[in-house]
Amino acid sequence: MLNSENSGEPVAAYALGGEQMQLGRALHAPVWYVPDVRLSGTDDEMFLEWQFRNELRQSVTKLRDASQAKGALDAFLELRNATPQQILNFAQTWGVLGLCGHWKPFTHNHRIDPADPHGFNEQPCLPTGKEPIAHWREFASEAFKIVYTTAKLLGAPALSHVSVSERPNESARRRTGWNKVIGYVLRHWLDRSAVRWTLLVAGPPQERTQQVMADPRRLQMVADCPMLFDVLAFQLAQAVTRGEGLYICAGCNQPFFRNWRASKGQRVFCRDCGKTARMRIYMREKRRKVRDGTQA
Repeated sequence: MLNSENSGEPVAAYALGGEQMQLGRALHAPVWYVPDVRLSGTDDEMFLEWQFRNELRQSVTKLRDASQAKGALDAFLELRNATPQQILNFAQTWGVLGLCGHWKPFTHNHRIDPADPHGFNEQPCLPTGKEPIAHWREFASEAFKIVYTTAKLLGAPALSHVSVSERPNESARRRTGWNKVIGYVLRHWLDRSAVRWTLLVAGPPQERTQQVMADPRRLQMVADCPMLFDVLAFQLAQAVTRGEGLYICAGCNQPFFRNWRASKGQRVFCRDCGKTARMRIYMREKRRKVRDGTQA
């Protein structure tokens, strides 16, 4: 399935999350790193070149608080057809993917292989500091397809509403779609990331046990996402697992969240499209009905 269709037909799932909520939420996590980035290459092949330190070994890295991660995934999805300058602007704000010579996140082979007595089944990679613009677009396209496909699957009518003759094929189609979504999020994103989990007690570090005894909710599970790819992998997994409330805008065909339940088949619009797109579609359909003679 994993194809970004452009039919513009509304897809609705059921409610979770805030009104017109961004796909990428703020994280309860430590900071992540945004290095110094610039463009290089020719018109035929452009790259992002980045570094944590300059020639004098001075740090040129910004630390972004995890609370500022809101919207990172949404902005990243827009890069699938972006210009090199737009991708540079994004990277200067949000960070880099940290690709290795395989053009994968450099942490893709950092996990220990339990079947290998030496731990790693190959030498762990390091980032090259030079990332092709074309590969950025590919990662953005894949992330978009994952979210879009999830929304389409969630918005599909119940199998009981599908004709008996078509039900086996439709069931197989949905099973294939979910298998691909789950597989891509796990193998291409989470398993390649450096996301690590830990327990944190909200508040001062002193007397943590007493704080938890007084209020168990102070003990929270947090994700350490040190690089942009880790933030995106975590937010992408959140978007898929928080599938309720995931819609596709009938105006711009982009996935988004909202908090109130729409009827099956009801058109829904993101904040950017809103009433303008709704009126535009209404007038287009009205003209079509007049043209077809179905409306006086």
